[in-house]
Amino acid sequence: MKNNQATRTIQTKIKAPKKQQGVVLIVALIMLLVVTIIGVSAVSRSSMGTQVAGNSMYTMLVYQGAESAIARSMSGKAQKNIKDAAITSPHNITEQLPAEVVTGGGTMNSKGTVSSIGEFDCPIVSGMASSSSIKCDMYEIDIQTNLAATAANAKHTEGRAIYLPSP
Repeated sequence: MKNNQATRTIQTKIKAPKKQQGVVLIVALIMLLVVTIIGVSAVSRSSMGTQVAGNSMYTMLVYQGAESAIARSMSGKAQKNIKDAAITSPHNITEQLPAEVVTGGGTMNSKGTVSSIGEFDCPIVSGMASSSSIKCDMYEIDIQTNLAATAANAKHTEGRAIYLPSP
């Protein structure tokens, strides 16, 4: 009989509470929510970094495209444009340059304007005999370039002086 009484005493000391509150479930759900928010935030930041890198690449691409367009506009046909700009009114010629296809898809469009600024005394050039009687025509070349299907664009300006023949 003693053995039976000892068993009852042990059983009464180990009894579980009659009511459970469910606190562990609530804490686990809150922790899951916090981990989910941290994960979504990390994915969002990663996506934003990718967009920034892409926009930076597009900006550099359009910058180089504008520089290339200035070089193209000043070669060959540009001399004709400069001469035409000098004799036309209001002294400028606007030309749509041929579109360039960009590696990986996309088209770069450039539009150039050559404007005659006027005649002035040429600057002294090293190694060249000069006097104040040498005249130059000054021209301004404006290039606007954009990459289709993006917001990337650039505007570059370059000046060009051309010596006028002496009278």
